[in-house]
Amino acid sequence: MATQQKVDTSRWVVIYPAYIDGELTIAQGRKVSKEIAVKQPNVFDLKKACETLKVNFALEKQRYSRQQWVMGRVRIQLKDENGVGITPFKNRITLIRAVAESVKSAREEAAKAQPTKKVGKK
Repeated sequence: MATQQKVDTSRWVVIYPAYIDGELTIAQGRKVSKEIAVKQPNVFDLKKACETLKVNFALEKQRYSRQQWVMGRVRIQLKDENGVGITPFKNRITLIRAVAESVKSAREEAAKAQPTKKVGKK
């Protein structure tokens, strides 16, 4: 029987959905520009982006202090225990931008895949 080791994620980078929400201002918690921000992201969008970027991540049920009604955040491993970078991202801001761009491109692809409805008379 294999035992699972508990991974210490306390030193990993934290990303809340509010960091990439295009409906929020910088003062309300947005960390990226409006051009790459998305409308109402959730923790599952962040999860899919982390899987796409192939980074080590952990989902947590914590809430963002400025949006207590929104549940969930993602922790992403940027460096190993020795402080050596294990991802192509040099800091947390470039990581947050990459996650935002990944979520935005995934939503655009999903929108293209959906058939458009014709509005009008039958």
